[in-house]
Amino acid sequence: MTTRSDTPLELPDTYSMQLDNPDDQIYRLRTSQVVCMPPDDAFKFFVDPRKLYMIIPDWLNFTVINVKTRKDTLADAEFRYKVKWLGLRFNWHSKIIDYNPPENFTDIQVRGPYKHWRHIHTFEKIPEGTMMRDEIIYEIPLGPMGALLHKLVIRRQLEEIFKFRAMSICKLPGK
Repeated sequence: MTTRSDTPLELPDTYSMQLDNPDDQIYRLRTSQVVCMPPDDAFKFFVDPRKLYMIIPDWLNFTVINVKTRKDTLADAEFRYKVKWLGLRFNWHSKIIDYNPPENFTDIQVRGPYKHWRHIHTFEKIPEGTMMRDEIIYEIPLGPMGALLHKLVIRRQLEEIFKFRAMSICKLPGK
């Protein structure tokens, strides 16, 4: 795994990931990681979609199209992105529905490749900095064919995306 500068990265010791399938159509991905910054700084970084390109693998061709937000808060902010997955371009429209700085925020997919996507980000102050946790609850469209796609491709690629993110966080300026 490499970053944009092709520097090899390793998964941090504090990183963990769990993926389960609580329902036939619903999946849950949970990650946790210690980041060496205060919760305020971690929250500000992860709530800003313009910074995502720093922690998303190049193969997704991630592009922020627009950001609709008020100047004083990102509560209810909406974001539009483009991503490339399996050679296809997808538009992704997300919205922040819960916004509680610096403890947590939740974004949902308004429109995009998933039937349902809800991503809960939490930031807890610890002596080493911040314990950052993610819980993504998602559903794949296409019924049984979607379940097969998840088993063959989607699961692995989501794991790769979040592992890349975990490794990239360690290389952020100020770490």
